[in-house]
This record gives sequence, C-alpha cells and structure tokens, in this order.
Amino acid sequence: MNVLNLYCGIGGNRKLWPKECEVTAVENNPQIAKIYQDFFPKDKVIVCDAHKYLLEHYKEFDFIWSSPPCPSHSRTNTFLNAQGIVRYPDMGLWQEIVFLRNFCHSKWVVEKKATEIRFIKGRLKFSGHKQGAPFPSCIVIFKPASHEKKSYVATKIRK
Repeated sequence: MNVLNLYCGIGGNRKLWPKECEVTAVENNPQIAKIYQDFFPKDKVIVCDAHKYLLEHYKEFDFIWSSPPCPSHSRTNTFLNAQGIVRYPDMGLWQEIVFLRNFCHSKWVVEKKATEIRFIKGRLKFSGHKQGAPFPSCIVIFKPASHEKKSYVATKIRK
C-alpha cells in the first residue's frame, strides 16, 4: 500500500502502521523531518508545505493520512487573542476535508476533525474558583456523516 503521511512530525502515527507500507512522509520543519527519517529510514521524507503537497500529489497514493497542527480556531487562538494577537481562523484543515471528500478516490483520514462545535454561553466555573474560565467553552461532537459506516473520535474516515 502506498501511503501519504502529511504533517508527519517525528512519526507518532507511523509507529502503528505495517512495516510493508510504502510511506511518503511530508514535514515542513527540516529538523523534525530528520528525526522522522532516523526512526523510519525506509520511508521517503519530503520537506515542504504538506497542504500544498496534498493538492499536487493526492492521486498518487492508496491511502492519505493528514494530521495537521491545531488550527487557529482551537483554544490556542483564544489564548493569543487574550494577548492582543487577533487573526482570522486558518481554515486549511477544512479545506483539506472538503477537497478530499470531493476529489480523492483513495481512502483517507484527516485527524482532529469535529463534525459539530457548540459554544457554551458564559464561562465555565471550576470548583474552588470564584471566577469563570479565562477562555470560551464549547462542546465538540464527533459523529459520522449520514453516508459513513464508521466514526472514530477525532478522526474522519472516507470509505
């Protein structure tokens, strides 16, 4: 099986895959890519923008695993906002999901994909504290789309 491992990091997910997979790993950081290569010397490692690589090479693989870093609409963005750093959410993760769903005929996974986010009005209060949490709170729901047979927490699989 020919596998594309996007945003590979040092290979945390790769450790669980069969050794006979032919893996192309994409990582933007050369130092991290070197560590990955040391762990998995038989894998092909490419240092570049994984988001762009997917767009240009998605047809070449039997299976695509994408594990992008936490998007800017995660809790991290809330902390940055509190420090005066205001920015639009990075919708790259959602772009990949829409792209793969519409154009990719291979099996694929985009990790960290929630199907629904419900924000909670007000701030949560924790026992022993007078003030509410310094961040907005939400409930993240992971569930399969109506046409899917399986769903995994924090993972979206296309069959």
